[in-house]
Amino acid sequence: MAVRTALLGALLGLGAGLAGACARKSFRTAILGATAGLSVGSLIGYVPVWPLMAVYTRAEDAGPGELTRAILLHLGLWLPVGAAAGLGLALGLGSPRRIPAAVLGGLIGVALGTLGYEVLGSMIYPLAETGGPVALEWQPRLLATLLVAVGAAGGAAALVRSSK
Repeated sequence: MAVRTALLGALLGLGAGLAGACARKSFRTAILGATAGLSVGSLIGYVPVWPLMAVYTRAEDAGPGELTRAILLHLGLWLPVGAAAGLGLALGLGSPRRIPAAVLGGLIGVALGTLGYEVLGSMIYPLAETGGPVALEWQPRLLATLLVAVGAAGGAAALVRSSK
């Protein structure tokens, strides 16, 4: 799971950095945004997995199956990925002063995507254990990835655009 989350963070940070640079049409900012998004995204996608899983496992041993626990776990895993997307976008645009707005937008987008996943995943795939760290079937895992990625990119872009 750590590799999956790190890969999501790396690709989302890379893509957001490149998207920002394409909007600005600058090769230099493309390199900066893509490199920062890739490296930061992979690092902060990987590091929180181990401590979060330790806390989650202890909580599950105490009493399994709470929706709040699943939401907090997924937010803990995916919020850093949203921050990386916002950072990559702001640097890709060549505007470090937009970093706070872009990161906040990425965080808000991931939070909304996570809540959407928890609701939709439990309704559409009730037997896939979407409340666990990783769903049992590929369809809800794809749903989670898409909602997180679209939420992070959309939120970062929306707040960067409004902070001009």
